[in-house]
Amino acid sequence: MALKTKYYLDGNDRLWKKNDYAEYFFSRKKLEWVKSEIVYIWPHWEWDFIIDPKEAKKVLSIYKKGGKLENEETPIRYFANDNDTVFAVDIYGNEFYVLADKTLMPAAKGTVDCMWGGLSSKEVDDLCRKECEKDEWILVGCGNRLVRYIDDYIGTIWLDENCEENLKSEVGFRAGIQLDDNIDYPYFVSYPEAPTVEELKEKTEKEMKERAAFRNRPYE
Repeated sequence: MALKTKYYLDGNDRLWKKNDYAEYFFSRKKLEWVKSEIVYIWPHWEWDFIIDPKEAKKVLSIYKKGGKLENEETPIRYFANDNDTVFAVDIYGNEFYVLADKTLMPAAKGTVDCMWGGLSSKEVDDLCRKECEKDEWILVGCGNRLVRYIDDYIGTIWLDENCEENLKSEVGFRAGIQLDDNIDYPYFVSYPEAPTVEELKEKTEKEMKERAAFRNRPYE
């Protein structure tokens, strides 16, 4: 018996299909159907995104006529565990840690348990914002930077000397302290340096707290 296939066009103009056994994403980079390694099509798609086969055929024709796209955003789903740690899995089955700035850092296979259930975009935003508000250094930028917020100051420690060519340290590691005054874009006010990351954390925190205290001092 032939499998019954349903087609969907999601909110990002991406074409999907599913049958009784599998889900597929039409890649505009490959111009072919790609089998999804995770359950991606949510129940509400039956109301919000489903289209009839004739419309799907028209969409496919438009995509193929337009040719291959060089850049294509790979569909991913977000998950969280009991500690509110956010993870992601793409349709190819690749797993990631979701850092506080929503960048993805590769994780080993088996890190994500999809039984935790999926997160909406808003839930991901809320959890990442909570992570940024913690009184500690957080890992961002695919794992190449540490960031901490103290008052109106933002401290950044670059862990990869190649990620910021103009911020290489001669003694070990270099940080940048930015002031976010809500008037202009955050701008750098200082560049502490130290031989180790732990020493630099302490040095940067101390300077940020001193600057914040001076800035918030009462007027005489």
